[in-house]
Amino acid sequence: MMRFLSVLAVASAVLCLAVSMAISPKAPYPLTVFELQAENPPSKDINMKENVMNLHQGKWDINQATAEQLMQVEGIGEKRAQKILQYLYRKGGISDMEQLLEIDGIGEELLSRIKEQFTAG
Repeated sequence: MMRFLSVLAVASAVLCLAVSMAISPKAPYPLTVFELQAENPPSKDINMKENVMNLHQGKWDINQATAEQLMQVEGIGEKRAQKILQYLYRKGGISDMEQLLEIDGIGEELLSRIKEQFTAG
């Protein structure tokens, strides 16, 4: 008898869930990136218009870069990527790509390759 009641309770719960999902209102359109960001605002003050424009230019904001993204640049391996990320962290980000020249091991040639893929937001 106890087993029958347990099965009946589970079946009722599944039926209620299915009915509630079938009659629940659906969004008329999928959420956009901007709506999702409004729900989960970024921790830093980010200029969305500028970032969207940079994305269209095919460049990433260096201040939001990951080690994996940095290592896509010829001449940047794991150690150099970590140096760059540590520098960016200590500085709180940069506003001019030329600031990367302060990092030991980054010269004009490497900076030029970095600028092809990144911009300072």
